[in-house]
Amino acid sequence: MSNHSILFFGELMNERISKIHEKFDQINSELNSKGYISEEIIGQGGFSAVFLVSSDKYKSRKFVAKVSNKYDRRGNVIHREVDLLIDLIHPNIITMYEYFYDNDFLYMILEHCPGGSLEDAIKNEGPLCQKELYRVFTSIVQAVVCCHQKGIAHQDIKPSNILLDEHGRVKLADFGVSQKYDRNDYKFKVKTLVGTKWCMSPEKMNRVEHNPFSSDIWSLGITFLELASGKNPWNNYSLDSIENMIKFGMVPFQDHNLPEEFERILRKMCNADPSKRAKIDWILKQDLVQEKINLMPLALTYSHNPKLGHAVGMSLQTQTSRPLLLQRIASGRVGEKISNGNESSNINVSQNMSNNQFKSFMLFSLSARKDRIKNAPSKMGQPSGIRRTSFAATLFSEPI
Repeated sequence: MSNHSILFFGELMNERISKIHEKFDQINSELNSKGYISEEIIGQGGFSAVFLVSSDKYKSRKFVAKVSNKYDRRGNVIHREVDLLIDLIHPNIITMYEYFYDNDFLYMILEHCPGGSLEDAIKNEGPLCQKELYRVFTSIVQAVVCCHQKGIAHQDIKPSNILLDEHGRVKLADFGVSQKYDRNDYKFKVKTLVGTKWCMSPEKMNRVEHNPFSSDIWSLGITFLELASGKNPWNNYSLDSIENMIKFGMVPFQDHNLPEEFERILRKMCNADPSKRAKIDWILKQDLVQEKINLMPLALTYSHNPKLGHAVGMSLQTQTSRPLLLQRIASGRVGEKISNGNESSNINVSQNMSNNQFKSFMLFSLSARKDRIKNAPSKMGQPSGIRRTSFAATLFSEPI
């Protein structure tokens, strides 16, 4: 990128930030009209601002409102992140409850993760212990599997984009630079330079055409090298050295004391040659991951049914339990068993979910989600209608 391009990009970001800051009254008014009360601004970037909000509709439950510009430079309505989050329903991926527009901005109401990010966690408490590390790794690998199976490359996996909810469950977040690709086209390549420099793959850093799914695997490996060691892998090197090391695929594993089996997996994930780099399915099959999956309590995820929407056909899959790292966060009751008279339909409630919460979740899964997809607007920018109310209202309904 030329200096002129960098300067223009910086000016564009400043212009967009100032536009959001200049219209806080408008933003607060729009949030209030939808039943949300803005409590504080908790983050801001080049293209968006993030607010902590609460809603009396849902017993003052807290949410995150991500507010970004409605239009891109060409005057088109921005809706990529909304499209992706509608398609991503997984216990380890951040949930979007609703979205809406006003004349200038897009508003996304997301789940609030009061545990902060894993970047904050290792800064405050040091590296994850082995038990925590393997649990978190298994959960995020499953989240990435969900993304890649749907053709979505995250493109910015890093510790600050892995959040902890009120029960200590990890959530892959921030799909602002993510893209959906045709996985049936095995020859496709992209040349887009997005993401965070120290987590970029060598092929991305070298600005050559690359497979974005393979680049995600590299970023995932670097992320967990940091979580295992408690520090940025490139901490001991100059900026110029870091860039050159990444371009040549030189990862300083020797600087970190990792469990042998985990280091073997990370080295495969961080192979400089994309054709020899680990695939997500290979990672999922590793004994270390499979052992954790088998030990995790059961929770609901969704199998895709193109006719009814991907939440209608449900399947059982494992869900991470509360990491030891967040013992300070209260967990729910130990799982109970719910039966509908059909032995094959008995489901163990996650230990992080009370019986009443689970019943509300089941109601949401079986009826509201189906109605939401069926009645969703056919074009972005149309009023969200039933989708806006049924999604959140059912999920946070009165106990059954």
